[in-house]
Amino acid sequence: MDIAEITAKARVLLEAMPYIQDFHGSTFVVKYGGSFMDDADPAVRTRVAYDIAFFAAVGINVVVVHGGGKAITKAMEAAGLNASFVNGPAHHGRSGDGGREADAQRGGEQGSV
Repeated sequence: MDIAEITAKARVLLEAMPYIQDFHGSTFVVKYGGSFMDDADPAVRTRVAYDIAFFAAVGINVVVVHGGGKAITKAMEAAGLNASFVNGPAHHGRSGDGGREADAQRGGEQGSV
């Protein structure tokens, strides 16, 4: 790392310091959704992991939740069920067969956590 890179990083940290102090001890919930999970470029996932590690290093608690919507939808379709999305969040399977829907959702999420 050369002096220009070190200086640039120092500037970013100085700019971020008031926010780091304000949010120290807070809890952030980070949704790690399909766009990141499906990205073919591992650098994208690495950048997100570094950002999450940075939060933890400066005293911000991080809870990571996965989206899983694509996998759940795929499992529901394989089970012959329909997925619907209402106001953004996924409300899967409005067909009225809650047992089959829950089974499909569990199957779609299996091994993802």
